[in-house]
Amino acid sequence: MGGSGRSLRVLVALGCFVCTRAFAVDGAPIEISGGPYAPLLTEQLKHWPPRGLSAKPSEAPDAVPVEIECYETEGNETLIGTRQLMWIRAPLEAVVGVNEDFDHYKDIFPGYEDVHVVAREGNRIDTYWEQYIPIFFIPNVKYEISYFVEPRRKGRVAYRYQHKSGKDVKFNDGLIVLESFGPKLTRFVEYDFYDADWGILKSFGAERIWKTALESVFQSNAGLLLRVERPELSFKQLREEADRLLEKYPPMDCWKKRVRWKGYK
Repeated sequence: MGGSGRSLRVLVALGCFVCTRAFAVDGAPIEISGGPYAPLLTEQLKHWPPRGLSAKPSEAPDAVPVEIECYETEGNETLIGTRQLMWIRAPLEAVVGVNEDFDHYKDIFPGYEDVHVVAREGNRIDTYWEQYIPIFFIPNVKYEISYFVEPRRKGRVAYRYQHKSGKDVKFNDGLIVLESFGPKLTRFVEYDFYDADWGILKSFGAERIWKTALESVFQSNAGLLLRVERPELSFKQLREEADRLLEKYPPMDCWKKRVRWKGYK
């Protein structure tokens, strides 16, 4: 999913791991390996919902459409950790439909040349992503993400995902839960943790890395929300509106208030 800071396209591409989605299938629950947060995410799903998570949308007329909570990791200031919350005014099935529409990811999320399913086996889906890098000496960023889908429950669809292949990425652990809160309201929650070999990008400092990643998070989620709530928009209009929302609701306040995440406890 897209981001700003076009002079750091490689960082944007890595930042887009916070935004990857999943294709839903039925299957048995599965334990997955990954980075240090993988077991905590497994436990969080077992003890869903998280403590303190809002059970209704804000009634404020100018509420932030994508709420982001940032998580720091001791000893690693560039390990990106977030929880993303959206209240989407549409039925659960409509949100699932857009979330699973891989064919249009490259239209919603700027900069992608290709996104497609590589393989499906049981409740595991392997997906391929390629992001265009408009710098002649830097090749396109290519990587694969594996998704593991929990058995579907009434009113809830949950996805686990992790990095499968692609250089420079150390790990990517994530959890997405979509829940129905009525015939025209869905709560979208995503936890995402990832780290990379940032190379020369570390010279820009942790704050710049976080800023670019958070903008990418916001834009991509705003794009998904708009695709569901305003299907009449063209893809160009959708991306422009997501950019406008980012300008109106800059997410860096999240970085200033980041906290430790210890899972469901």
